[in-house]
Amino acid sequence: MKELATIQYKYKELASREDWNTLFNIKLPFTKSSFIVTYTGVLKIGIDLSETKVEVDNANKTIKVTLPESKILSNELDMKSIKVYDEKNSIFNPVKVGDYAEFTQNGKENAEANARESGVFEQSNEVAKKVITDLLNTTKEIKENYKIVFE
Repeated sequence: MKELATIQYKYKELASREDWNTLFNIKLPFTKSSFIVTYTGVLKIGIDLSETKVEVDNANKTIKVTLPESKILSNELDMKSIKVYDEKNSIFNPVKVGDYAEFTQNGKENAEANARESGVFEQSNEVAKKVITDLLNTTKEIKENYKIVFE
């Protein structure tokens, strides 16, 4: 898979929905359905190692590593964490399983946007540099004779 997961970002989402059947933009009585749902998930953020480039300059004793930008490797919901509150169902407009699925998908997208704003991708890049430096430095010759540079 050639992935290096560097950050695990946990999130909790809350979503609500209210829906009415309408006729000519008029809400029909007895057709209101609504719910509130909460759930948690985990984003794994890291880099794709297949996009990494390594150049060794023996004359200057440097190893130049070019890393790709960090990205989301996975976004998993904890299905056991899903809790539905204040569910109001109308026989004329029932809540469907697809309604919950739509909200969880939107929540996953919101979590990804929140992670981007939080600076966690920059942290992931720094962790990736440290991990790769540590891996390269396990070889005694590299540790003692080469300088590792990132681009």
